[in-house]
Amino acid sequence: MNRMADTVIKNMDNRARDEEEKIRRYEAEKELRERLADEAKMNRMKSEQQRMRDYLAKQMEDKRRREL
Repeated sequence: MNRMADTVIKNMDNRARDEEEKIRRYEAEKELRERLADEAKMNRMKSEQQRMRDYLAKQMEDKRRREL
């Protein structure tokens, strides 16, 4: 009888460990997805800023040429 109880407890412990591992893995994957999304957003923002700088530089160059 004691053996059966030990087996039941062991199975419960294994299930609890498996569940905890699944939760840890889910949280790690979620954190990775969020970080990648943040990096992509930052890259888009930097790209847009550079595009705006290039546009303004071209405008200034065009203005300078017209004044000459």
